[in-house]
Amino acid sequence: MLKGIQPDTTEKKPIQVSVLAPEQLTMKLITQKEKIIKGSSHTIKYEISGIPKPNKIWWMKDGLERKGEDSASLVFDEFQPTDEGCYICYAKNAAGTSESDPLSLICLEKPTVLLHCEELQIKKGSNHIIKCSVSGKPIPNTLSWKKRIHKDNTTVDLTEAKYAGGTVDSPSLTIKDFDMSDEGTYTCQAINEAGEGCSEELLLLCIEKLTLKLTTQKEKIIKGSSHTIECKISGIPKPNQIWWMKDNVKRKGRDLASLVFKEFQLSDEGCYICYATNAAGTSESGELTLECIGW
Repeated sequence: MLKGIQPDTTEKKPIQVSVLAPEQLTMKLITQKEKIIKGSSHTIKYEISGIPKPNKIWWMKDGLERKGEDSASLVFDEFQPTDEGCYICYAKNAAGTSESDPLSLICLEKPTVLLHCEELQIKKGSNHIIKCSVSGKPIPNTLSWKKRIHKDNTTVDLTEAKYAGGTVDSPSLTIKDFDMSDEGTYTCQAINEAGEGCSEELLLLCIEKLTLKLTTQKEKIIKGSSHTIECKISGIPKPNQIWWMKDNVKRKGRDLASLVFKEFQLSDEGCYICYATNAAGTSESGELTLECIGW
């Protein structure tokens, strides 16, 4: 023992040191939803356990790392078809790198229903097709047509012989032998797993070619007397133009279904035909021959 140094006689207490081995991280998926409706918000969230806590977290989509994602939650404000894919979450601590099970997300889209109609005024007695295109993901499994007359809504009964198509496989609707009872406002509705979609309204009106009828085929008119030829016109809609032809020459004058002679003259003799036009086309009457007598 060195001189001048006193021995340490205090009692020593043992020191316990715990050494914790790092453990592999485990990852538990909190949100189980895999089918997401387009435009909706969605979050993938994992619960990560293990010691020590992860010092790095990242995500891969379809084998490519997503930039700027460093938490166990992946947030989509408005899910889009471009967000579809297979996602894996990775986390790293001193024990190594752990990864989640692959999670495939699918974007569902509500049906979009579009109607295409070249004619809104349909000729009476014709077959008319309302062309319809339907899209959505998945493909719609239900499709129906509705018709509104004034405020009354009815479902089109596709089992009637009056109709063809109007189904999921053939969405365009054919209306056979179109008549006044078929007038109304039509819509098409489709449903799939994502929800319901409805077309815009389409108003169809029935029109018919005009019928023109003269009272007689031949008349004898006394020279200098007044006389009127009348043509009875029926059809929907009413005529927007009326004119008369005499011996294949158009007469000038008022656009009326009656032709007035104040003083019938020899020059008025001839063959007269009345013509009228509406949305369904142009119609003509039969011939009427006028003869001047008493001169």
